[in-house]
Amino acid sequence: MKRLAYGLLGCAVALTLAWAQDAPEKVKIERSTETGKTAKYEIAMDLDVGGTKADVTFLLSRTVEKIQDDTTTIKGKIDNFKVVVDGEELEVPAAEPTSAELTPEGMLKRFTGGFDGMDMPKLHLAMALIAPSTELAKDVPWRLESKAAGTIPAFKVETTFVGTEDVKGEKALKFKIAIKESEGDYKSSGVFWTKKDGTILKFESKIEGLPIPAAGASATGMIKGTLVP
Repeated sequence: MKRLAYGLLGCAVALTLAWAQDAPEKVKIERSTETGKTAKYEIAMDLDVGGTKADVTFLLSRTVEKIQDDTTTIKGKIDNFKVVVDGEELEVPAAEPTSAELTPEGMLKRFTGGFDGMDMPKLHLAMALIAPSTELAKDVPWRLESKAAGTIPAFKVETTFVGTEDVKGEKALKFKIAIKESEGDYKSSGVFWTKKDGTILKFESKIEGLPIPAAGASATGMIKGTLVP
């Protein structure tokens, strides 16, 4: 009888563990409604621009200026912008302050500022968390198809919550995000580690077809960003 009891208990434990492992883990991003909050990132870009290797670094500051109805306005500032081509640093004009208007999911509605010689809206998307405010189940893709608005073309977005990882001693949510221009060559695929409020702790995005009008070519490569004090 004892053996039978132990056997039944073992089966019950095994079934419970299997159910726990199979149960979908869910997360929900609770975006902050605080305005005036600034996040700063060290950005490094390793690019191939029309066959020429270019290393780009800068400090990006993003400040939540306004949250109204279905639009969040983010003011941006780019400092210490450096471009190194074939080991030589190029002179680059200072960037204009940026302004991005976002949907509640983080999708871009309007963008101004930055550099005239680079497609700034598409660069912004490669460095942005786009995800719903509803629950996301682990490994279940969430999809969004945006419509063209002004100078912003239509995009297809797929965001997947893939688990949690430790980032500098902090438990971070980990997302994979793929973005493709609906009628164009631009696309990006990235991994983002964030806080529960959606603040990005770090990211790595691979881009293809980023227009660089100043060079008369498009860029392919990797962009990495890290939150700094």
